[in-house]
Amino acid sequence: MVCSWVGRGLPGLGLGGAVTDEKEVSRQLQWQRRNEAMGLCVICGKEPIHRAKRCEVHWEKNREAARLRYEKRVSERKLAQEENQQ
Repeated sequence: MVCSWVGRGLPGLGLGGAVTDEKEVSRQLQWQRRNEAMGLCVICGKEPIHRAKRCEVHWEKNREAARLRYEKRVSERKLAQEENQQ
């Protein structure tokens, strides 16, 4: 399905006319952008916490995932440094 607003951009949703006639936007992404424009959580549609795109539950999950990604990068860097020192 090609959206009716293709090529014109959709103000406030970050598209700015970047979508071309060949590119389709998934229903999930449409739903997330619509919720974001309405000021709701982009994952579940509930009321988000102050000045965020996610509700409290999904904000915590995202924070935990980001922390784990960071820890993984740091531990990989430490291993690489230890291997270089030996």
